[in-house]
Formats: sequence, C-alpha cells, structure tokens
Amino acid sequence: MKDTGIFLDEEKPGEGIGSTLVYNVLQRNEFIDTAGFIGFDILGYDMGSFHSYVCNGLEDDFYEVFGIKPNPCGLYDSYTDSRQAAGYLLNEEIGAEPALWQSWVVCKFEL
Repeated sequence: MKDTGIFLDEEKPGEGIGSTLVYNVLQRNEFIDTAGFIGFDILGYDMGSFHSYVCNGLEDDFYEVFGIKPNPCGLYDSYTDSRQAAGYLLNEEIGAEPALWQSWVVCKFEL
C-alpha cells in the first residue's frame, strides 16, 4: 500500500540508530486480518509516538471543510475521507502538531 511506503521512507532509521516497533511491523509487509474493522483513525507519527487530531480539536474542521463526521466509535468509515483529512493536517497553517499524518486502519480483536 502506498501509505506504508511513505511511512517506511519517512521513518527509516539513520545509520547506527535502532528502528521502532511500528516501523519493524510495517516493514514485514504481512497481511493483517481486518475482519474486526471498526474504522480509520487519523494519526500523526513523530519520534516513536502517535498524535491524535482530536487533541488539536480538528474534528469540527473536518466536518466544515470535507463534510465528514466520525462514526459511533469516533473513527471514519471511509479510507478516502480519512486520507483526505490526514493530508489536510500536513498543511502547517492548520496548526496540527508537526508529524507524519496518515490514515490508520483500526480493528477490534478478541483475545
């Protein structure tokens, strides 16, 4: 998937620096069972941790600009919508935390 490639390019560890767990898992390029799909989250990744667009209060912006609202789980049902919103956050004028903002699949798994 194109988004995975972007993440791997952006987060590739430098010479002599270890990689993160997220990087290692995505680099394996394994199929993930999405039977428990509950939506797409829009997360920013920076220095080994995730940021949420909710912390920036941008859910209202997404509705005003794109006409999209989160589902009952607080996630977005459409990959296209969530990817468009993630791209919006990459604009520095929006005021979101500086990070690699992308759409991430969220699934619920029974243990």
